Amino acid sequence: MRRGGSKIPFLARMGDVAVRLWQSILETLSFIGGTFVSFLRVCAGKACFRRSDLLHIVQECSSEALPIVSLISFLVGLILAFVAAIQLKLFGAQIYVADLVGIAMLRAMGAIMTGIIMAGRTGASFATHLGTMQVNEEIDALRTTGISPIDYLVLPRMLVLSLMMPLLTLYADLMGILGGLFVAVTALDINFMEYYSETTKSIGLTNLWIGLFSGLVFGILVALSGCLGGMQCGRSASAQDHQCTARSHRFERKRDYGQPEGLFLSGRSGIHRRTGHPRPGRAEAGCCQKDHAAGGKDIGISRREDIGEFCSDERCGANPG
Repeated sequence: MRRGGSKIPFLARMGDVAVRLWQSILETLSFIGGTFVSFLRVCAGKACFRRSDLLHIVQECSSEALPIVSLISFLVGLILAFVAAIQLKLFGAQIYVADLVGIAMLRAMGAIMTGIIMAGRTGASFATHLGTMQVNEEIDALRTTGISPIDYLVLPRMLVLSLMMPLLTLYADLMGILGGLFVAVTALDINFMEYYSETTKSIGLTNLWIGLFSGLVFGILVALSGCLGGMQCGRSASAQDHQCTARSHRFERKRDYGQPEGLFLSGRSGIHRRTGHPRPGRAEAGCCQKDHAAGGKDIGISRREDIGEFCSDERCGANPG
């Protein structure tokens, strides 16, 4: 690693990593605390979010996730039954495939596989949605109007996914047991009633409650990680891609044109954001005050300057020369 043409010392690099890690921990704890406070406001009836958005998130986290959950859970149960059958056949104990598949799916595998699926599907969707809003400065607009982004954007997603994950886990358990049944009937010569009777004898409410509680915890973690990645997304497309695909908890904020105050000062007050010198007036600025592609919409010099476009008019004040 080099900075300014010279190699950065090892201790300096380690210190930089430690500082960024500490900042990430503080930001994560702050986000979790803000979410908890927002949840208390919901319990008190003081939170602000739209019911239509809530219903849309419910649909996204429930019915739209059923196909992929069904496929993966069925295949997991099928694989568990195949692996168990190979060993149990040596002892003539093929019937215990039902016990193994039922306990494994209810206690652990159903919740784990559903959590992985929802992390890759719904968690990434949350991060993409909130990251796009961050890039478009919509979250800053909510803060400017006095609306808490945690209440309006994060809390509905966390509540919905926390409630839907146990139900999806229960559905995944059923599909996994059906996968084991398919193997038992087709490959082990076990009829449906034998498999059903052995499964009901082996599984219990303890295993079921452990799996459902695991699904609840996984739902909270997936929602928090996805929303946190979206809320801490940078202001560029590459930063959004990094947060929504890698999601690696390296929370580096890129705020070079982020806050509403910065937008107001740089775009409206007549002060050049980079040099600090007064901007030319509208008569001197020329045609760069108009966005030709947008049909003459006034976007201001700073916006055109930030996206790297400069007008060919010599009178234009946004030209770097």
